[in-house]
Parts: sequence; structure tokens; C-alpha cells
Amino acid sequence: MQIFQIPGVRWRAEVPEAPVRELRLSGRFHRCSARLFRFDFTIENGGALPVRVPRLPLLRLTEPFLPFPFERCVVTRLARQKNDVPGPFHPARVDAALRNAAFDSSEIIAGNGVAWCEMEEKETLPHSFHCDPGLVLSEEGAKFHCFIGFDGQTRHLSDLVVETDEARHRLIAVTAAAEFDEVELASGETIVPHSLYLDFGADSVRGLMLRHARRVARSTGTLHSPCRNLYCTWYYYGADIDRREVLENLRFIVREHLPFDVFQIDMGWENCFGDWEAEEEKFPGGMARIARALRRRGILPGLWCAPFVVEEQAAVVRQNPEMFLRNSTGEFCRFQCVKGACRVVDPFHPAAEGYLVSLFRKFRQWGYGYFKLDFLRAVLLTADARFHDSRKNRAQAYRHGLELIRAGAGEEGVIDACGGLYEGSAGLVNLVRSGFDLRGHWRAEDSEISAYVNRIAQNLHRNFYNELWSTDPDALQLRRNDRAWKDNPLNLHLSRGCFTDEEAFSIVVNQLLGGGAVCVSERFRVFDRDRLTLLRWLLRRRTFPAAVLPVLEAKTLPEMLYCRSRGALLIILNNWQGEETASVRLPLEWIPGVTPGTCYELYDCREARGLGTAVAGREPRFEIPPHGTKLIRAVRRREPVCPVS
Repeated sequence: MQIFQIPGVRWRAEVPEAPVRELRLSGRFHRCSARLFRFDFTIENGGALPVRVPRLPLLRLTEPFLPFPFERCVVTRLARQKNDVPGPFHPARVDAALRNAAFDSSEIIAGNGVAWCEMEEKETLPHSFHCDPGLVLSEEGAKFHCFIGFDGQTRHLSDLVVETDEARHRLIAVTAAAEFDEVELASGETIVPHSLYLDFGADSVRGLMLRHARRVARSTGTLHSPCRNLYCTWYYYGADIDRREVLENLRFIVREHLPFDVFQIDMGWENCFGDWEAEEEKFPGGMARIARALRRRGILPGLWCAPFVVEEQAAVVRQNPEMFLRNSTGEFCRFQCVKGACRVVDPFHPAAEGYLVSLFRKFRQWGYGYFKLDFLRAVLLTADARFHDSRKNRAQAYRHGLELIRAGAGEEGVIDACGGLYEGSAGLVNLVRSGFDLRGHWRAEDSEISAYVNRIAQNLHRNFYNELWSTDPDALQLRRNDRAWKDNPLNLHLSRGCFTDEEAFSIVVNQLLGGGAVCVSERFRVFDRDRLTLLRWLLRRRTFPAAVLPVLEAKTLPEMLYCRSRGALLIILNNWQGEETASVRLPLEWIPGVTPGTCYELYDCREARGLGTAVAGREPRFEIPPHGTKLIRAVRRREPVCPVS
């Protein structure tokens, strides 16, 4: 047992007893600095026979004393699934943020065929909340922040549990557990989990998240995308894409001199998950023919693939029937998607190496250099999965699968991971999707989670991951259209575009604030000229990882965001959650490093006009329509500081 204390905080740290008698769990405590602590663990099989290692709580922080009332406590979560909505919530406050945390903490997998669970009644909400691989505890509006989390997802999945009393008025404990998935541990062998950190070393949540990402990078390395502007077919055409539409959009891009780096053909080109050959009726002459046309125009060809998912009728099922993942009862694991109940590749089966490596070598031979990998969560969803190598768990299988794909794609291949692990992808992929699939409308329709503000929240609260890769905000949909492509009702949510002009600019800014890539999906033949002008504006702008002001970090979507860029401040003022025009203030003095009384010249980036001067401390206001955004560039004037009355 370890009791440790920093000014104002006292916690008891306990390493629990292992639930399996033969397992010996030991932990070592390190004070890395005055405000950074590390716990290292070892798990040993002290018995005479092999044992299976279950989910193990490695550390339990009990008797917590926080230097502020728990009603002011804010928990900022990292979330395992891309469809989860990360960010801050108040355990003692019932609102949309708490419901998101409750939904993500349940065993429901959003985007896996289960509808959004509307949790309205206080009595139905949980009093424990789950995160992977970390979280931050903060005092609302103050400078107390503590990161608790593991330094990766390559050795195991993690479960950080914040436990409160039933009324959510008092913090009971924070437990850090490692999910080993019943892997087999031989007599005398040991497992070394990820290190667990308690970090008090930054004055903001964002600062702690950046420090976390840099710790992850020390073991995995980093990899970023050389391509910034991406075109994707999915968010107009769905699976109804063909050669004619690809070439028509390509001609438009060339004629209008739109600076796209990648043209990515999404799902619908393939004949079958597992065979991965072109559907001849849609793409006569094969996919290599399309790749040549794109490369002649100086655009990198991109291809969609679900490498871990295989349809039952695929030839590889007959050729390698044992290559697929099974559960603890010996049954094949199934991944439910648009193709039905599919098989899941076991990355540790000997045949998987040949399958995955040769698949991506084939794509390269066709001429493709950008690969969007989808449904990666298939290898992670079955908690009782049993891999061909019984010593390996889901996190290790995911990582090994990506290593095989990278071997096939080559060092120069650009990989965009969609629906996999975040920290577990670092160093092997160039881009990672920030959230769930976008839709062409602002307001929630079928469920609360379908509101566009949740997409912005995912993009915002994951943009610190640019330390590890380039974030992919998913595709922009600027068209005006309320009709399904080819009148197929399955395409309606993809081909729709119902944004007002104010909303259209806000979704453009959402592409920028992620700080990574820009992604666009349109049928340009029916694209309005004013929206084309807006698209041109976007494609020539630098992206920037927008930050939340430290004093506003308790809000999921605060009305003001900022970033430093080329000696100036970029400021996002917004009314994303309002249904009426709002008067939004600009408190420049809240930005770290800005001194009250300092004068700034303001410039409206959208309207390309000056807004006059502003003095930090005087808080000018701007009228912003519902769902609207004002993007302001503020440049400090080179003159004496103005007094603030």
C-alpha cells in the first residue's frame, strides 16, 4: 500500500489481490518528479501449471481527498470506440455530457447495430464510468488537474473506472484495470503491463493530454500523413459508386483546379469482403485502370478495405477455413455489418500473415497508395476471443494485424485507420478517424447522438492526437440535396445535404479545428457554385488543432476556442448549440499568455475584412446566428499596452 501526497491532494494507492490464486501481482511506485508519479506492475504465474489471466485491477486509488467540493469535479474521458463521445462531464450534473459518458460506459457499442440509449431519468444513470486508457480529474474553472492513465494500448486494453456513491455526490475510488482476455500464462512466466501514470504537471486538461500522447510516442513512435486534402466517395454515393462517377468527379477536380491530394474510392468497388477484386459491372477493366487515370492527373489513388472482415462466400474461407477467430466455446466470432454476419481474421494464425500482406501488396501493384481501413473494431469486440496464439490478447492481435498490413502497404503507403484503437494504432498508421460517420444535417433526428455537435466534440477532444498521427475528421458534405442517390433509401443519410449557409461554414471550420487532414465527399456535377467557393476557401487554409480555454474546459463545446498560428491568434466564436441569435463575447484575456490591456487587430477570416481593434479585458461582443461560427484572426499591435478601465 502506498500513500502519496502533493499539495492539497492525498490518496491511498492499493495494489489489489489477484483473483487467481497462482498469480502474483506486484507494483512499484516511482516519483518521477514533484508532480508526476508512475506505477510499474509485474504479473507472475507462481503455480506449477499454466493459468489464464483475466481482467486484473492493478491499482485502486481510495480515500480520495480532493481540494474542492465534488460538485465542482469534472471528469474528462478518453474513450476506446471511435463512436464514443470523449470529453468532460460532471458526475453530479445530469445533462447530455453525462448521458454520453453513461452510454459509452455501458456495454452497448454505438455503430454496431444498437440504437442510441436515451438516458433521461436520474435514477437510470450509473454511478461508475469507464475510460480507456485514461482520464483527467479537474476542478471546474480552476487549475487543479490530474491525469490518470496507462501509457499505451499495445500490451492490453485498459479500463479506468471512476466510482461515486449512488447519488454521484462523492468520489469513492478510481480503479485502473488491465484486460488480458484470459490469455494463457505458463508456470514461472511473467506479464509486464503498461505503466500507469498520475500526472499533475500541467495547468490545463489539454496540456495533460499532450503529455500523455508524448509518453505513448516514446514506445510506438509517430507517423503523419503527407496528404492533406482527401476526396472520399462514400458520403454521397454509399456503395453505389462506379467508374463513370469516379471519372466525372476527377474531371471536375482537374477543371476547377481543386487541390486534392488523394481520391479515395470507398466501399462498393469490391465483389466480396475477402476476395477484394473489382466488381466488373461497376469497374470494367479493374481497379488498376482507375488508379492509372488518377495518377496521370497527379492525384494519389486511395482504396477502402475492411481487412479483418470476410464474407462467408469468399474464396479465402474455403482455402483457409481455420484462419478465423473463435471464441471460448470454439465457435467462430461474427462481425455484424452491411454484409451480414461475417467472419473475423485471426491476425495470429499463420495463414493471416500471407493473406493480409499479399492483399495490400496487390493493392499497391494496382497503383494505390492510400488505404482507408474500416471495421477494425471487428478484432476487438469479442471479449472472450481465443486467438491462435493463446498467449495473446485483443490489443496485441490488433497491433499485430496492423503490422502485417503495414508490411504489405510498404513504408510509403498512407494508412487511415477507421474504427480501431487510438493509442494502439500509433506509429503504424498515418491518419485515424476522430469520430463516427457524419450526416448531412445539423439537428438530431433519429437519436440525440446524431446531432452534428457531437461530431464536432469528437473532433475537438481528440485533436491532441496530432502528436501521434494526422487526425481524420471524416467527410464534409456541402451540397444542397434532399434526395437519395439513385433513389435508394439506404443512401439518403449519405447523399442528403440540408445545411444552412451558417451551418455550412461551421462544418467547414470543423474540418480545420481538427488540426489534421481535410476530407470532402461530393457529386460535383450537382454542386452549387457558392458552395464551391466555400470549398476552395477551405482547401487552401491551414488546419489548426483548436484548444479549449483552460477556464472553459468543463464544457463539452464552449463558445470560444483558440489556437496560435504564425504569430497570431486564431479564435473560433460559435453558437453551435443555440437556436436563436446569440451575443457571444470575446474575452481575449482568458487566452494563456495574453495580458489584460493588450491591443489586437481583428480580422474576419470568412468575410475577408477587418473588424477593428480589441483590447484584452474589454470583451467585445459579436452577434452569431443559430449554429453559426465566426473565425477571427487576432494580431497584436506593436504599441504600448492600453490601460483597461
